[in-house]
Amino acid sequence: MNAEIVDGVQIDVCPTCAGIWFGSDELRTMLGNSQTAIQDVEKAVPSVEQRHVGASALLCPDDRVGLELYHYLYTSAAVLHTCPTCGGFFIESEELPKMELALVDAHKPSDGGAEAIAQFTAEHERTMLRQQQVRGMFTTLSQFSPGWFI
Repeated sequence: MNAEIVDGVQIDVCPTCAGIWFGSDELRTMLGNSQTAIQDVEKAVPSVEQRHVGASALLCPDDRVGLELYHYLYTSAAVLHTCPTCGGFFIESEELPKMELALVDAHKPSDGGAEAIAQFTAEHERTMLRQQQVRGMFTTLSQFSPGWFI
């Protein structure tokens, strides 16, 4: 692995496959330091042709434990290899654009806006109806002598 400094964080880049090893908080720190962290990482990674070689047999470079696969942001197309012991993870270089796309999609406004407006409108109409009912009750009571509801 070759050490590279990107956005103030040292990452380890494999010169053979162009994969990247992140310690447990390194990616989070990079994303906190720069909104262009993913593009900055891509610039630091050498251009290497990726080949499918079968099932992953990757080990954590820090503690030599077998890595586990998971999806970035739970449902994205990007697949990461993570260490169950130290929390570090490995990203194959072809996964970086998928991660960037997942981040863009995650920051788009949800389609639930119309639903939220409808719920607010319904609650507002219920509140207005209650106010009209209370006003009607006081209008009715005001027709009686003033001492009746004191």
